[in-house]
Amino acid sequence: MKQPGYVAPEIIDPKMPFGDGYGPSVDIWSLGIVLYIMLCGFPPFLHESTAVLFQLIRKGEFDFPTPYWDAVSSDAMDLVSKMLVVDAKSRLNAEQCLDHPWISVSGPEAGRTLHSSHHAFMLIRKLQIFDNVDPACMQAVCSCLKVKKFPKGASVIRAGEIGDSMYFINNGVVKVLVEGREIDRLFTGDFFGEIALTVSENRIADVLSVGSSLTKVDVRSVTEETATGDTELFQLLRSDFEDIMLKFPVLKSRLASIGLARVKRQAKIVKMVSSEMQQDEIDNSMPAGT
Repeated sequence: MKQPGYVAPEIIDPKMPFGDGYGPSVDIWSLGIVLYIMLCGFPPFLHESTAVLFQLIRKGEFDFPTPYWDAVSSDAMDLVSKMLVVDAKSRLNAEQCLDHPWISVSGPEAGRTLHSSHHAFMLIRKLQIFDNVDPACMQAVCSCLKVKKFPKGASVIRAGEIGDSMYFINNGVVKVLVEGREIDRLFTGDFFGEIALTVSENRIADVLSVGSSLTKVDVRSVTEETATGDTELFQLLRSDFEDIMLKFPVLKSRLASIGLARVKRQAKIVKMVSSEMQQDEIDNSMPAGT
């Protein structure tokens, strides 16, 4: 069973009095799990132990924690609640789901912009260090994030300064430069500077804001010439993260491993750029025609 978190209670325990084994109601339950995840970014039932996870599913007790559900309509939460009913006979069927107001009545407002904290959660959950961790841990991180906006051309990070924070790109593009040469571009959903969360060292690269677009375009097509808005970042300070690591120590070892790998990778890039610059100096110093 590859995805135990989607399994209906009556499949876990066929002896449950209100279950008839595998039937259409089982699919409704699984779709309810999918819908919950789509709306907030994490599942209603989560535990590293499959046995404990199954116990949670059998009980069927879940909630809609703030701030991740703050921007979700009451109709959407009502539909999820009626799809995730332990009693299969009381669970909505497919026709009832389609007739539910959130699907049959809701207009453009149902798709309104998500709360910034929701975006933050969706960004940080992509990081390897947050694989299979308690959602409370990610919630703690999100609560510490600070929104920072940088106009086109503004400096986000300067080479040589002591790093004290990392950034997640919520909207826009940044470019990374070493010795004045662009070596990379990062886009919405990317992150950078995470080494600073565990190591107090000088930054080795400059990071500049390229900007964002106020219209719906592919973010990878945004350039200095076409950018019309600021780059919006979420900043996580080392001082805040240290407090979180005291509660969730597994983060420190995970981040140290990831940070070390990136340090080595960046060191190679710096060495490569330095070699290229030295070669350029040699080429420029040679008389023409030689």
